[in-house]
Order: sequence, then structure tokens, then C-alpha cells
Amino acid sequence: IAASRQGLCFRKRRFTSCRIMFENLSKKLAESFDKLRRRGVLSPEDVDAALREVRIALLEADVALPVVKDFIARLKEKAVGAQII
Repeated sequence: IAASRQGLCFRKRRFTSCRIMFENLSKKLAESFDKLRRRGVLSPEDVDAALREVRIALLEADVALPVVKDFIARLKEKAVGAQII
């Protein structure tokens, strides 16, 4: 019984830890995108600054580096010169 309780406590802590991590990630991404919404057209400098914030937020959330690099590259491709609605 003690072993099963210990496992349950570990799962609860891990779930809580993951939930907090996703809440922090969500907050940081929302803040980054809110800054971009104030712009009319995105300049390369705007995109670089926002992507830096996104990159840091993803790495702090323990997203794998290759995934972050690929994601950031795809976003940058699509974002430069994009019209903000």
C-alpha cells in the first residue's frame, strides 16, 4: 500500500509540475504574440525579437532543442512581411 501511495504522490507532483509548466509556457507565448498584434506589418527585427522570446519559453518548458529549432525556422519563414489582422 505504501508503495502505491508513493507512486500516486509522484504522479500528482509530476502532473502539477507539468500543469504549471504549460501555464507558464502559455502565458509567455500569449505575451509574445500580444506584442506582435500591435504591429501593422512585421519587420524582420520584430520577428527576431518575438521568436527569441518564443524560443526561450519553449526551452524553459523542456521542449527538445531540435523541435524548437525546427519550429522557430518554420515560424520565421511565414512571419516576415506577414500582415497582422
